[in-house]
Amino acid sequence: MPMRVRHPRLRLLFLLLALGVSAPATPACFTARLVAEYDEQVDRTATRLQRAMDAFLTQLESLPSSDPARTYAENKEFYLQYGVDLRALKVRATGLQRNSITVEQIDRMENSLEQLRSTHESQNRLSPAAIREFRNLFNAAWTAILTFELAKKR
Repeated sequence: MPMRVRHPRLRLLFLLLALGVSAPATPACFTARLVAEYDEQVDRTATRLQRAMDAFLTQLESLPSSDPARTYAENKEFYLQYGVDLRALKVRATGLQRNSITVEQIDRMENSLEQLRSTHESQNRLSPAAIREFRNLFNAAWTAILTFELAKKR
């Protein structure tokens, strides 16, 4: 006479054990992707944008403080183009499934760009200390984005 199991939890346990015993030999583990796959275009674009920002700030820093090329008006186009490039990167990153972490990091980068732009506009010429601070901020943020993107390769 077959054994009757009256408790639903025990019935489920017995069912799972029976399936485990009778299941064909298959790998017991699988890889679940919790984040997006590595994207070479995100990697390349992030690298290019990091370099562009570092070059921009280095150029400003190297100019004499009275040089008109240090003024906001002379550099307004850089902020516009950099913003376009950031938004294009964000669109690319948003199009990839499970890529919300990268998208959030790009959102923060857009906020940092706006802080830099508004500081430059209000001061007209960025001080050497402000330039160094912004360079460190942007390099740290780009490092985080690139480190995460490269970790996806593994």
